[in-house]
Amino acid sequence: MVKLIKTTPKEWIAKRKWREFLGSIPADGKPHHYIVQTPNDLMTIRVTAAQMKSEDRWYRVELDLAKRKAIITVNQSEQP
Repeated sequence: MVKLIKTTPKEWIAKRKWREFLGSIPADGKPHHYIVQTPNDLMTIRVTAAQMKSEDRWYRVELDLAKRKAIITVNQSEQP
């Protein structure tokens, strides 16, 4: 039997795979807090979130550069 192991957002941060990281955050409309290695990573996350925004899934990214903290809220549109 093959077991699928889901990679968590924190594991994607460690690998610095930003598209995968953003895709792994649940679209529950709640803020999720993450600490990254450098302030540059925060800016990369913000730009990547803007690029990935679609009608079905969008991101709100708040940054605290001094603490290297990202607060990300993911919302998913309701399908009619």
